[in-house]
Amino acid sequence: MEKILKTIGAIVVIILISLLFYKVFNLQIFFMKSIKEGLVSSSLTTSPTVTDGYGINAKTMATNIKSLSTALSDKLIVSKYRTDYENIIINMEDYINLLMINNVLSFNASSFSSDDDIIKYLNNLGSLKLSRDALNDVMKYLDSMK
Repeated sequence: MEKILKTIGAIVVIILISLLFYKVFNLQIFFMKSIKEGLVSSSLTTSPTVTDGYGINAKTMATNIKSLSTALSDKLIVSKYRTDYENIIINMEDYINLLMINNVLSFNASSFSSDDDIIKYLNNLGSLKLSRDALNDVMKYLDSMK
């Protein structure tokens, strides 16, 4: 009985040592087919098919985007509400300009505890400017729809 237990113990120890070597040295004894050379991409090892890439779907994507654009245009009825939309844009631009003035006038260097606070303050001003610029682009687009 002792001999059997010693044999089983030796087998277990040999298996544990083998697993340790396997993990430490990353040996691929049982999985030789999974070895890949460095800098080899699996996509390079197979030939491209017709479904690879975006080009195959570009026409469908363009059609879908055109459908979405048409549906939104029908919903907005720009020809009927153009003046109202222009007034909204003008009023929004005025409001953003006033927010920018308020932002500049509320600057108090002593209220900032770090440079990060000042950067956040300036980023807020920059965001307002970007919003105003976007409104100008929207107005130009609206004008181009005449």
